[in-house]
Amino acid sequence: MKTPATPRKAIINVTREFLKDHQACSEGFRYWCEQNKPKLSGFIGQCITDNHYDWAHWLIVRCMTRKQYLQYSIYAAKQCVANFEKEYPEDKRVSEAINAAQLVLKNDTVENRSAARSAARSARSAARSARSVAWSAAESAESEMQIKILRYGLTIVK
Repeated sequence: MKTPATPRKAIINVTREFLKDHQACSEGFRYWCEQNKPKLSGFIGQCITDNHYDWAHWLIVRCMTRKQYLQYSIYAAKQCVANFEKEYPEDKRVSEAINAAQLVLKNDTVENRSAARSAARSARSAARSARSVAWSAAESAESEMQIKILRYGLTIVK
């Protein structure tokens, strides 16, 4: 997902117009309408209760500023890197991508963004190769990790 180049204010209340402008899927849009929870935190909480983590992640990143988006991405990646490096101890591509993203967060320059994009592409390649190994192990811990990441996201949007 692309992040906006110019700063924007974090979104705390979600409206029909916001969801339409961001092309929410029809099923997720109906779910949002049924919940009648315009506050982001209330709706994300309901998504967690109903195991709609994908919709919660989709929405929360669209409500964040660029800086919050970077913080959220780094946090989420850090939740997964230990499992990846346990299976692939010599492969440091994911850690390198996290470090590059952290550098952008500290010093957002063209050079740092370019390095972070390159590291992210490399990490994506590593993740694809590890996906089948991690799939069965991830299913049991996935809910807890998704909830932890979403709760962190809510703390930085507020």
